[in-house]
Amino acid sequence: MMNWSFQRIFKQTDFPFYLLSFFGGFCIYILKLASIIKVLDELGMEFYPVLMLIQGISIFSAIKMSEHKASQSPFIFCSFIFLSGFAAVTLGNASVFQFSSASHIFPISLFITCSILLSLLEVNLNDIVFSQVSLLKNPRIATSLALSEESGALLGAIITFVGGSLAHSNMTLAVSLVPFLLCAGLLSILNKSGETNRKEFVPETNSQGPVPLRLYPFSFLVIGLFVSLLCLKHLQGFTVMVGFDKLKGSGGESLTKIFSQFSIIQTSLIFVVLMCSLLVKNRLPNWSKGIKSFLSIQTISMGILILIPNPFLYLGTGAIRKIWQHTFLEESINILN
Repeated sequence: MMNWSFQRIFKQTDFPFYLLSFFGGFCIYILKLASIIKVLDELGMEFYPVLMLIQGISIFSAIKMSEHKASQSPFIFCSFIFLSGFAAVTLGNASVFQFSSASHIFPISLFITCSILLSLLEVNLNDIVFSQVSLLKNPRIATSLALSEESGALLGAIITFVGGSLAHSNMTLAVSLVPFLLCAGLLSILNKSGETNRKEFVPETNSQGPVPLRLYPFSFLVIGLFVSLLCLKHLQGFTVMVGFDKLKGSGGESLTKIFSQFSIIQTSLIFVVLMCSLLVKNRLPNWSKGIKSFLSIQTISMGILILIPNPFLYLGTGAIRKIWQHTFLEESINILN
């Protein structure tokens, strides 16, 4: 009976994907923390503009090179990303692996690695989840999954705020690594469950090969829109880094404390907004509304930062961007897809 119930949970409900989003959000937070520490604590802000360019090229190349593997076995590939994240965070923060601060090669390599894994994780985890859940049956499930992801990120922020730096607290490091292994194990279980379902039901097909992709004029407009949104997101990310750099050491607190405090406040606000969004039952998802409002908010916030270059405003506009992204933008993009 217990075995049947366990199988039913994994095969007939969306619970495993809520669980995956929760622990995935935790892992995404830890990778962001690890990459920011490598830049601001070990390299310095003067390296970041060049690193942004290297980061962009590296992420684009990694996503293009991994497309075939990701499409062939998405669960196994995403599981590999989590295990790689586990190795990167361990290597970057375990005291036995700390290298001389005179060498910039190690922190640069760790920053690029964490950035690539973070991008691959966000893309592939989102693809896996939304390939398994039905937006037609439940159009609001994107908001529910975002709520689950932000809950995991909030837990990660609380643990690092209470426990301190990953590199200086073995207990915090060990606890922060557990979700990477849990996600990898959960993906393996889901992959085996999917293989069983595919063996039980193999549909007949007359297809003789892959169908060639045809791009219509509307497709190029969508691609251009996505590129614009991505550019704005990374530009806002740069302003957040500037804010952290200006606040670092100003109050005698470590960068980990500052980042975890900011994340707790930001994620709590996202949590409240998402909860309110779920409670408004008559709000219908719209693919264009979220995109248009996101572009408007980004334009206004950039104008404010040009006029008032304040570190708290840098972080504040970054928080507003992420709140709007998770509440309205991602919902609109999922509908558009």
